[in-house]
Amino acid sequence: MKRILCLGFSLVIAACSTVLFPYKDHSLDDLQNLEQSPTAYRGQVVAFGGEVKVITEDASQVRLGLKIAVPLYYGVAEKRTLSYELLLVTFDKQGMTQMTGIKKGARLNVLARVDGYETRKNLIGAEVRVLHLEAIALADRSQEKDFVRPEAASQSLYDSWKSGRLFYKEQPQDVEKKAHR
Repeated sequence: MKRILCLGFSLVIAACSTVLFPYKDHSLDDLQNLEQSPTAYRGQVVAFGGEVKVITEDASQVRLGLKIAVPLYYGVAEKRTLSYELLLVTFDKQGMTQMTGIKKGARLNVLARVDGYETRKNLIGAEVRVLHLEAIALADRSQEKDFVRPEAASQSLYDSWKSGRLFYKEQPQDVEKKAHR
């Protein structure tokens, strides 16, 4: 009887884990590593979640500033070198004819490739470097809508990420290799 209960409990936990932890995101420690040496990570696939602070969208591209979700346990005082948790994200809307409807304040998860930095002036006129990501997929949790680039490799990465396998059970390079076969 104990075995059946344990097995049943394990199956419930396994079923819930895909619901509770889809769209695996990287941590602020990962972001700090990216910001310290972006050329070492250029082209690598990463995922972050947060709130849309700025957005512009036209017929061909979505461009947004994403404020990274900061966990309560994160020692903010220790790591003030981040630019600060704000990422610049662009998403090319290849073949999409409609607007995404993503709005300022939306909760968004982003699967993207590291591109590098953009240098900008902040509100007081000082130059700041902001990490730039080229989005593969945008998951708008406010609308419960996802937007994905149409290429086979992008679709495969998105499917793996959405199911919770990407970065845990599957690595991006392996998913892309399978998609190109």
